[in-house]
Amino acid sequence: MADSPIRPFPVSILASISAGIGEEIMFRGFVFGLWGFILNWLFKRFNRRTVALWIANLIAALAFGAGHLGTIFVLTGASSLAELNPVLLAEVFILNGVVGGLIVGERYMKDGLVAAAGVHFWADVVFPWCGDCSKRSFTCQHLFPCSHHPKAKRRCCVPIKPSWTNGRLLTRK
Repeated sequence: MADSPIRPFPVSILASISAGIGEEIMFRGFVFGLWGFILNWLFKRFNRRTVALWIANLIAALAFGAGHLGTIFVLTGASSLAELNPVLLAEVFILNGVVGGLIVGERYMKDGLVAAAGVHFWADVVFPWCGDCSKRSFTCQHLFPCSHHPKAKRRCCVPIKPSWTNGRLLTRK
């Protein structure tokens, strides 16, 4: 199993900047832009520009989630989707794709590519440091205060240890 995905200071900031800019150009500028153009053209007669843009946002968000599968394959050493833990796979698509992708896409629709890249950058900087998310047997649940943590008021991570994974999210038995 690989080390923690959290990298030392200069590398982590540079990685967050390059991901924020590069991925947003690809997924918002290209994927969102292309699907937004096509769907806006198709929905033009129905005067449904907002619907077209939100569908394009959803497509770009799912593509964004799928774009992170390569990282999961590297971290787990898996060579196919069947080897990945389904909980981890769901997390990649739900957290990166649906939640992260839709939020960044909404910023892109309202404020443009620079705002989307900024939100992406800050998510990359803050997300890995919440609680003990670097431990592979935990998944981040930002919304709930943690009762198992010594500082109960601190929001951190909740253990997810399904018996069939032997307590590990990144590898499947």
